[in-house]
Amino acid sequence: MKNNYIALRKAERVILRDESPKAVHDMRLAGRRLRAALKLFKDILPNGIEQLGRFLAEVGEKLGITRDLDAHIAYLNAEHRLPSLNNYLSFLKAERDRARNSALRAIQSPCLKKLAEDINGILKNIPACHKAPTDAREILKKCKRRMMKASKIARNNPCDRTLHDLRRAVRRFRYSSQFFKSTGSNKIKKLISLLEKRQDQLGERQDRLAGLRLASRYLARKEITSTGSERTAMRDLILKMTAEKNDLQKQILKSWRKPGRRKIRRLAKKSLDVIPA
Repeated sequence: MKNNYIALRKAERVILRDESPKAVHDMRLAGRRLRAALKLFKDILPNGIEQLGRFLAEVGEKLGITRDLDAHIAYLNAEHRLPSLNNYLSFLKAERDRARNSALRAIQSPCLKKLAEDINGILKNIPACHKAPTDAREILKKCKRRMMKASKIARNNPCDRTLHDLRRAVRRFRYSSQFFKSTGSNKIKKLISLLEKRQDQLGERQDRLAGLRLASRYLARKEITSTGSERTAMRDLILKMTAEKNDLQKQILKSWRKPGRRKIRRLAKKSLDVIPA
């Protein structure tokens, strides 16, 4: 947990001077992992610490908007670097700057700084050898059950909402499992690796969905005066992203059929067996 706090503060210092997508990604990832730690170890932390988790969630949401824009800009530069899309790219970059500035204001807020100082003081008083809470296994079991339930719902009713919920459930189980990677168990490492692949697959679909929403927002602006070539390029872009999103969805649903679910259940059971009860 201390390592996650240190990673968060390091990422915070970097993002204040570095505008690269990597800085945004690192800060977002550090915040998510610390939030997972706060939930997992809440029994050995004082009351009120959950307020830091809420602030980290707010910052993470703002960073998520920035990250979606970064990912879509990178996608356009790699796949669709056409002169007819220059206005659209300018729109995206302006939106990205606004989103990043909003995230920076949240990161630099006095309230978040005070909460960070509070948790630093708390962590200094927790011995490095402090064991995980006795119900850690039950917490992981609960994460697994939520993920399996979300996968069932997504298979029965595949849509943006259910697949988003599945992605969050997979991420939560993966991050919680990572705290026990230090046990050296190959079973836990294999589980984390599999969850990472599933999360990446769901994340790629989410990137296409975010791109479609950004493109729709751009085209819906009242002040837009598109040329014929831009309208054609935007139409082709939307058709391509829609096709890719649908293909990714098919792959995701296929990976969550019975064989895929059995594989996760089997790895999860073996992994939970090496965690102290």
